[in-house]
Amino acid sequence: MNSINFPAEYKKALVNKTKNTTIRTGKEISKYKVGKTYSACSYAGNDWHIKVKITKVTKTTVSKLEIPKKSLESLKKKEKLSNSSKVEVIQFRVL
Repeated sequence: MNSINFPAEYKKALVNKTKNTTIRTGKEISKYKVGKTYSACSYAGNDWHIKVKITKVTKTTVSKLEIPKKSLESLKKKEKLSNSSKVEVIQFRVL
């Protein structure tokens, strides 16, 4: 089974099924497909034994993301993105 990686601090939210959306940039764009199930792992490669099923993928740009300004600025800085950079908003269901 293919995996989808998350920052380590997201594990608790995935276990509690409170996280259902993630933003993907760069090489991860177009990697995840609606209807497919993936194994959630840390970016360090640790398998959390959590399965997520992709329910929706929306292609957009950074400037159109509807997230808090602080989160947006952090994302832009961390990933070296501009307002016109392409991103995907991926919605999923924890199984």
